[in-house]
Amino acid sequence: MAKAEKAGWVKNYFTEALDDKERLRTVLSLSGSGISMIPHVPKMQRALGKADEAVEASETIAKQAQEEIDRGFATLHGFGVLALWSWFETCVVDFAVCILRKDHPA
Repeated sequence: MAKAEKAGWVKNYFTEALDDKERLRTVLSLSGSGISMIPHVPKMQRALGKADEAVEASETIAKQAQEEIDRGFATLHGFGVLALWSWFETCVVDFAVCILRKDHPA
């Protein structure tokens, strides 16, 4: 395998891997933004005249969201760390497999 060809697939591999990591960061950011909006839902439902049951259900969820906000999104960040570690581990293993397949054709 030529050096240029080897460098090409390595670059493509890491470009795709970093794109995956960026998607993970984006999803975590969107999740935090969404959670931050939930405490306002009961007030909006009352203003729209929604049924008491719907407002009560949204108040329960709003309370849980506010607890997560007050903790600085600790649970969300914990999930993020776990997902990032999983991404990294998969990236390393998959890269090793790619090297073995490219350097040692069957």
